[in-house]
Amino acid sequence: MHHDHMAMLGEMAMPRAAGIAGLDATALVAPLVHTTGYLVVTVLLAVVVYEKVGLRILRSAWINVNALWCMSLIGAAVFVVLS
Repeated sequence: MHHDHMAMLGEMAMPRAAGIAGLDATALVAPLVHTTGYLVVTVLLAVVVYEKVGLRILRSAWINVNALWCMSLIGAAVFVVLS
């Protein structure tokens, strides 16, 4: 019984050979796919808006994304603290 226990500990202590520092491929590929997809959609949206509307939209319908992002982070923090 002791031999089986020690063998199991040895397997658990060894890092997986399929990834870097014990990470599997999904942990490495998923953020890359997400970031690439996000970048592609952002570029396509920017090109479509620039081609169809031009830069005049910035003068009349500017959204302060930094303020929106700040408020969403504060809201999420308040939600976490209260829940």
